[in-house]
Amino acid sequence: PHCKWVEKTIDELLKKYADSIVAYHWKFNSDGSTDNLLTSEQDSMPQEEIDLYNKYNSHGYVPFYLFGCKYSRIGNRYEAENNLNAERREFQKAIEQVIREK
Repeated sequence: PHCKWVEKTIDELLKKYADSIVAYHWKFNSDGSTDNLLTSEQDSMPQEEIDLYNKYNSHGYVPFYLFGCKYSRIGNRYEAENNLNAERREFQKAIEQVIREK
């Protein structure tokens, strides 16, 4: 339920910055496969993405966010308040910081 709560918000934000960043939204399926929800193709998570996921999130919690290997977070900070706008603002700030440092 935590992933579903933020799914549309994060996808809209990542698509907004599609010309400036490389973005993935990986869904972990019950059969162990993965899909990139930002594409219509059935993509499997590349090993380098799995390695980053394991490096920054060794316990495998979801949802997990990683922007430019600079900002990482497990969980939704504003879900208890049902505040998607605050969630979006924090992610947008992180993305824009990564773009500035690029």
